[in-house]
Amino acid sequence: MCVLNGWVSSMECSKTGIAILSNIVYDLEENRVPEELSNSFFQILELTWARQEIQEPLIAFEEAIKDEYLCQGHQINDSPENYSRVVDLPSLISYNLNLREIPLSIEKQPLTESQLSLLEQADLGEVGKGKIKTGRPLAWVTKTSSLDEIKQNEAKENWASIIRNRLGLECLRNQEEQLIEIIYSTKVVAKNKFFSPVFFDGCVSNIYISKSTPDGWGRTVDIETYEEGLPEAIHPPIPFGEGFRLKRLGTTRTCEKTYDSTTFLSKLPIRWSSPQHKKYIS
Repeated sequence: MCVLNGWVSSMECSKTGIAILSNIVYDLEENRVPEELSNSFFQILELTWARQEIQEPLIAFEEAIKDEYLCQGHQINDSPENYSRVVDLPSLISYNLNLREIPLSIEKQPLTESQLSLLEQADLGEVGKGKIKTGRPLAWVTKTSSLDEIKQNEAKENWASIIRNRLGLECLRNQEEQLIEIIYSTKVVAKNKFFSPVFFDGCVSNIYISKSTPDGWGRTVDIETYEEGLPEAIHPPIPFGEGFRLKRLGTTRTCEKTYDSTTFLSKLPIRWSSPQHKKYIS
């Protein structure tokens, strides 16, 4: 795969590229990705990189990640417990709420406390729609117990900001948004599959680190401290409705600190070294 030497060299020119290369090496060294899957990916990446007129390494990497590569890490085999997904209110409304079926006007935001209370009480079997997913066919979750621990130990007005930080929600760093917790019942958890994320799933995120842990879950990166955050797992799209509950978490405050790529890179379990690690890709 000598063609990929050029791709690697281009990736080495950015800190995001170095983080991605580091995650690739970690996942391959720890056998977190099936060999046939990684071989297929590198073949597609080679073709994608070769055909680009203006070679953009991050774009080539993203385009080479096919949907079938997602949610292919180690399956999590917990005893069924509640899982939670945290989303901003606009995303919840866009993806998963049928506005025609909700007996309140939620077009204007932020919502009042009484509106949020009604939303929490809504029959999601009636007002829910679509599937739980992101812009890609997967969704990220954590353990409900991890969020409950934060709620027990922190002032209510700080819940949203602390949870955003601990979950590594970099996209909300500089935004004031109402956060909603989607709680998966044990029944929903038991009948669906959840996986530890790998570099395919992290894609071009500048806050993702592949991680092997005793409990099989991945770990987020706290966007304020860059220390290990909360357990994280992923799942393919799941129909939203009966079996889920909504809980308000409050409104985030703008994070005081800006993104620090140098500190982030220092937290990687394996730091990319071209002479040592190039064998994995070229």
